[in-house]
Amino acid sequence: MASPRVHIAARELKGSLSSYASKFGLLELHLTVQAGETAASPRTNPTLKTLRSWRKEAGPAFEFCIVAPEGLRAPRPSDQLNREADATLAAVDAVQARTLLLPTGSDCTPSPVWRDRLAKLVDRLRRDGTQIIWEPSGLWEAEQAAVFAKKLGMVLCCDPFQSGVPQGPVAYLRLRALGETRTFSDERIQALADELRDRREVYVVVEAPRALATAQALGVMMNQPARAAASTVVVSRLAGANASDEEE
Repeated sequence: MASPRVHIAARELKGSLSSYASKFGLLELHLTVQAGETAASPRTNPTLKTLRSWRKEAGPAFEFCIVAPEGLRAPRPSDQLNREADATLAAVDAVQARTLLLPTGSDCTPSPVWRDRLAKLVDRLRRDGTQIIWEPSGLWEAEQAAVFAKKLGMVLCCDPFQSGVPQGPVAYLRLRALGETRTFSDERIQALADELRDRREVYVVVEAPRALATAQALGVMMNQPARAAASTVVVSRLAGANASDEEE
């Protein structure tokens, strides 16, 4: 079985893009849209020409993930939604993004009306070659969100140490340092690597100190033979659903 393609990001860009791309393989670009203008962190007010230059600067193997702007996170039909959807797709095309992250806020509940609105937005944002990643918040239960994501052809973004990893060929994970957890032990990283070994594509955003060390450890372990007992450390509760200074 071929090893999965693994793309790992730090929480944010620090330093130059070329320096960051020499250490990591993924960067989330957060869009804002105001008065017809598009801005994407970590730099201000890039034109589509600038975004295309970032694509060239980072190199062909590097992955950008476009994070949808605020107006798409509670997708009520409006002219603003249309503008932001168009700007999002333009940014996706400019950096040739293979992933588009759609976070939704607490207003976007599991009710029928919001399910319908979200389904229509996902249809609007669909692009050949670009996977839509959904990161819900609020009232969605993990198993419920996994089933709905599968129904719409999305990948559910999750913290594998909190809710497990949904089934599917693509995984998009966010490793968060919560409470006293400032780093991740080798045992937890090894267990995660074993959990992901049968995936085709894996995206991991490390939101913790020493992101580079975590990225390097996970990359090494993904290419090692699985440990028979390690998979018990990360419990995939979703598997049965139908459906520091080093970050610079």
